[in-house]
Amino acid sequence: MENNRVPQYFIKPVNLSGNRCRIEGDDYIHLSRVRRVRSSDIIHVRLESGELFSARVVQVHDSAVEAELIDQVENEHAAIDLTLCMCVMKGKKNDQAIRDAVEVGVSRIVPVISRRTIPDLRGRENERTERWNRIALEAAKQCMQEHVPVVEDVCDFETVLLQRPGQVRILAHPAAEQDLNSVLYSCAPAQGISLLVGPEGGFDSEEVGLAEENGWRAARFGFTHMRAETAAVVLPALIIYALGSAGTDRSGS
Repeated sequence: MENNRVPQYFIKPVNLSGNRCRIEGDDYIHLSRVRRVRSSDIIHVRLESGELFSARVVQVHDSAVEAELIDQVENEHAAIDLTLCMCVMKGKKNDQAIRDAVEVGVSRIVPVISRRTIPDLRGRENERTERWNRIALEAAKQCMQEHVPVVEDVCDFETVLLQRPGQVRILAHPAAEQDLNSVLYSCAPAQGISLLVGPEGGFDSEEVGLAEENGWRAARFGFTHMRAETAAVVLPALIIYALGSAGTDRSGS
């Protein structure tokens, strides 16, 4: 098996002893039944500290894969700490947007309920959050993320405006006076960036004004009006690309 084609598996401290680790649960099922690993096969494992190792399978047990850590693999750190505040969308659009945003490199995701949000999640918030975190975990395994981006609890629009005041906070709005580049290069995102993307119908004028009153900067992002699920992926990618050469350290919050 070639290392660069192997997804990673996150190892809990309880399953690590010296240079040996045990892979259990869904990851064990994937390794044993889907990938059909055998002794001496090479896999990637990620420790809770974020360190990535290549590991050699020692034995496939009835309920776990035992592997031996071989070499540490150099991490390619994300350039910035980027929080995606994403208004909840219809159907499975959220699933795909979360999966793609994790692959792009966001640090965490906050589902948001705004005035024009269509889905009614009352009574199902926990169920959806659990599902979205499973999707984020699987995407992080596949794309070799250093850490698993957490999908936080569903949050209303007014509450999310008060969060992370130390960060550069950007609200995506196609009618904004400043473009995304102007906002990015006029600030120093030492503590990271929060990006707020609207639902299918966008933000209304009162929401934009309220965001600006709370320190958010509205930014337009091109000459086209993207779909909400497209903007939730493309805009983080643009920010990460634009600031990727700046050398800003990533930090969790």
